Amino acid sequence: MHETYYTQRALGNISSNNPVNRRSLETSFDLRPPALAKIFAKPVLQHQVKHTIEPRIVYNYVNGVDNFHNIVRFDDRDILTDTNEIMYAFTTRIYTKNLRATSECPKPLPEDEKLPREQLQALKPRSTCGDVSSRTREAFSWDVAQKYYFDPTFGGAVVSNSRNVFTTSADLTGIAFIYGPRLFSPVVSRMRIQTTANTDVQWNFDYDSVLGRINASTAIANYRVSEFFVGAGHAFLNTTVPNMTSPTATLVPDKFNQVRFLGGFGHPNKIGFSAAASMDFDYTRSFLQQSAEQISYNWDCCGVSFEYRRYAIANIRNENQYRFSLTLANVGSFGTLKRQERLY
Repeated sequence: MHETYYTQRALGNISSNNPVNRRSLETSFDLRPPALAKIFAKPVLQHQVKHTIEPRIVYNYVNGVDNFHNIVRFDDRDILTDTNEIMYAFTTRIYTKNLRATSECPKPLPEDEKLPREQLQALKPRSTCGDVSSRTREAFSWDVAQKYYFDPTFGGAVVSNSRNVFTTSADLTGIAFIYGPRLFSPVVSRMRIQTTANTDVQWNFDYDSVLGRINASTAIANYRVSEFFVGAGHAFLNTTVPNMTSPTATLVPDKFNQVRFLGGFGHPNKIGFSAAASMDFDYTRSFLQQSAEQISYNWDCCGVSFEYRRYAIANIRNENQYRFSLTLANVGSFGTLKRQERLY
């Protein structure tokens, strides 16, 4: 049960002091059949390979939100709507096990068996034996999901030819895709490849079968060598609203085609200097949309970080930002540089 009391209500584009009370009932059912798994007998490049397929079905029902257009939108709790939906999805994974690293690890000795110190030192495990990531890892994962809506109007909350952001759409993807009544959501794909501890490739893809277009595609690749790391990414976003005739529609860009580059040295816990820089280039409009530089220095007891960030996003955002952070060992961080805003 959800019950939220608002001291104000929305009347079109203005707010009124008349209170509104929202009551809703929510129920869901999550079905996860046993995963299908296969371990291949023949190794691939001295790696044992295991493949799994994990299907899932989630049914969700929300009823009672009959005053959605009177709710003042402030945060994520205000976008709850009626819905009657089912999500079907699957996740496929590939695990690899380094047989060579495993074979090099010596077998443990019984606790009651005592050997001279010289022999014990000779049996000291090698570094690969203590590194779990060098032996077994999730090398590949791919998650695909889609929702079917039995109630295409979401209890009458949909406004046609306009961007509608509801809880049910935000739970599936961060890209607004409800521009009117619809039965099917876009197909959401999330793929990650991590063949070694130094490589990481991700590809997020949203395809809207109703509009017959790609809503979003983001590809990111990172590579680390010792203390040095580099990365690159490409992001495409299409937020064009079909048949939108609002005079403010042209004030905000509706298509984004951007590339990003990242490079640096070090990591957050490194003693001494660490530094990184990144840039986001708008390929469609041919200008530098964002740039950032970060530098850190850590001692045994504490560390400091500074960051400069420049935004130039059309006529929406044009500003310079300066952030700092002070970190105390085993205590925490203080300052304006948040963890999700760091470059490394």
